[in-house]
Amino acid sequence: MDLIVSGCKGKMGAAVLEALRESGHKLLSGVDIKADGTEGFPCVGGFSALHSAADCILDFSDRSQTEELLAYASAFRVPLVIGTTGQTEEDVAAIRRASMRLPILLCSNFARGLTLLRRMAETALAALPHCSVIISETHHISKRDLPSGTAKYLASDIRKLVPDVPISIRSERTGDEKGSHTVRFVHGAEMLEIRHSVGSRSVYAREAIEAAAWLVACQPGLYTEKGVAADADWDLWLRESRQGR
Repeated sequence: MDLIVSGCKGKMGAAVLEALRESGHKLLSGVDIKADGTEGFPCVGGFSALHSAADCILDFSDRSQTEELLAYASAFRVPLVIGTTGQTEEDVAAIRRASMRLPILLCSNFARGLTLLRRMAETALAALPHCSVIISETHHISKRDLPSGTAKYLASDIRKLVPDVPISIRSERTGDEKGSHTVRFVHGAEMLEIRHSVGSRSVYAREAIEAAAWLVACQPGLYTEKGVAADADWDLWLRESRQGR
């Protein structure tokens, strides 16, 4: 695949570039508003400087770049993997409109262990339907969205299963923390705790590239961790990627 990495000079963008070098896929160009010509690889300051199509875009930039990102992807019908979080309702609406023309995967966390945590949370809620829930998340000091997109999605998952469950979210920003999420189910004097943490951004980067390889064969639609807004199946991606598709 020829890939574009948006936000290539950020923490996740750098991890994706490193994983890309090991993957056998090709970097068509990086895109970053901080591009200055000293990157040592093809890199432009905005999508308006690109005049050809890639096989897929990996976006780990900032929600402020959503309009330009979608304009390029829509013009060239390029599948789009969005790992950026913190989108507004207007951003998400624009992403949904664009997904009518091309496949878009909107994913807050590419770690497979996090997918397992979500499933375990469903099991816990079935066993403890009258509990209260505490979601704790910790990320690096520069992460802007608070709470994290993953914490919001976890809370949304839980509310869909038990609409009236009390949920609190606690956020911490410290050092270069790569990402940690803990879900606590408090049931009287009993507490169940499920925790997922990542020690390297390479975990997210490798899975994002695998997701891109899966997405390029998909029909237009909005795809998410939990399934799809069209006919996608996140579980199918997990199974196929394990089999080396």
